[in-house]
Amino acid sequence: MSRRMRLAVTLLTLLSLAILAPPALAAPKAVKPILSGTVYGSDGARIPAATVNVYTANKNGVYTQMSSLLTDANGWWTYTGKAGDYRIDFAASSSDPQSRNLTIADGATYTLDVTLQSYGSLVGTVSDGSTGAPLAGAVVELYRRNPDMSWPPDPEATVLTAADGTYDSGQILAGRYAVKASATGYVSAYYGGATLPTAIPVLVATGTTVTGINVALTAADANGTIDGQVVSGADQTPLRGVFVFIYKQNADGTWPPTSPGWGSPYRTVFTDSLGDYTSGPLPLGNYMVRFFTTHTGSQWWEYVATVDLATVVSLTYAGETLSGIDGWFGAP
Repeated sequence: MSRRMRLAVTLLTLLSLAILAPPALAAPKAVKPILSGTVYGSDGARIPAATVNVYTANKNGVYTQMSSLLTDANGWWTYTGKAGDYRIDFAASSSDPQSRNLTIADGATYTLDVTLQSYGSLVGTVSDGSTGAPLAGAVVELYRRNPDMSWPPDPEATVLTAADGTYDSGQILAGRYAVKASATGYVSAYYGGATLPTAIPVLVATGTTVTGINVALTAADANGTIDGQVVSGADQTPLRGVFVFIYKQNADGTWPPTSPGWGSPYRTVFTDSLGDYTSGPLPLGNYMVRFFTTHTGSQWWEYVATVDLATVVSLTYAGETLSGIDGWFGAP
């Protein structure tokens, strides 16, 4: 075979090998990571239309915003991007914003759920259960139920009713609440029940104001008593049959007449054989106490001769007894 022929055969062989050889494999492309999650409120509900801002850091640690997303109707969001260091900012109406940092790698799938501190409010009225009259200055305590369904010992918030008996919780964490109302001279009660176990939990959802959370209170036996002993002389001999005049201060701060004679006492009682007396049930309020006998004259508590020097005593809560409101004629 001539030299020219051998060269032709060699070229044909090389060309055949080139045609039949498999192509070189291209380097695999990096798979983009997928990041997704759900945004919840303090009440455990999913938050739609929450803003999710995605930032990535360059080699100098400076963050640049890559995307701004909104959660869907189920509070869900998703983002596909490059591997690297990320900061994700979450925000929603009536909620505190929150940020998360993480490093994500190629080909990975990440789930990032967050719960925002979210807020709502509730309003209502506290009234007298018998008359329907609004109760001003009533104490309203709001207890937020724990995640394990138990109730905390202390309220999340405490507010007072206005002159028209209304109250407004202001912004409180979203969740389920027991609402307790208390007022002087009334038995405390909860919305929906007399006790915490019978109360109706109120759902305060994110961004909402719950209305009509009204509590009617039953008047307590708002009475107290005053008692004491009347004695005479250094040996403190008990005096029987002493007049005990009890004067109650008027609602406007004035006092009823104390003269002529004994004036207009609210209650009159007498000492027994041991010199003791008790007023019987008295409405809560301020009182002055006067002792009188035909032999010794008058004396006012606390051991003074005239009304202008008398000491005022106060019954401040139901069932209170003020003891030791004594008279002592001829005290040394």
